[in-house]
Amino acid sequence: VNIRNQNAAPHLIEFFKHSDRILLITTAGYDKVTQINNNPGACLYVHDKGDAAMLLTGKIYQITDDATKRALWDDFLTMYYPDGWDGINFSVLEFIPERFKTYHDEGMTIAKGKINK
Repeated sequence: VNIRNQNAAPHLIEFFKHSDRILLITTAGYDKVTQINNNPGACLYVHDKGDAAMLLTGKIYQITDDATKRALWDDFLTMYYPDGWDGINFSVLEFIPERFKTYHDEGMTIAKGKINK
């Protein structure tokens, strides 16, 4: 579920108005979460419905902050996480981008650079 999508997660509209964090929800028991905890290097690849895309590389970390986990929770998630926001399976990850590369028209690189915060 794209938790920044207003249609998919309308309860988070206000949360993301005040946050530029890239947060992901996943199941804590997946092997990928163990890999992330052992090596936080990661990348995200996003594209639109056309020919444009962006590759972000950086670090990803598991969020253990109860306030953030509770803020992202909605009851519709009980179908995936029946134990709730504080159950053992509900996990939140934060991706912190360090570099980017944009693409357009069959992989042609348009821009790349470092992200400064």
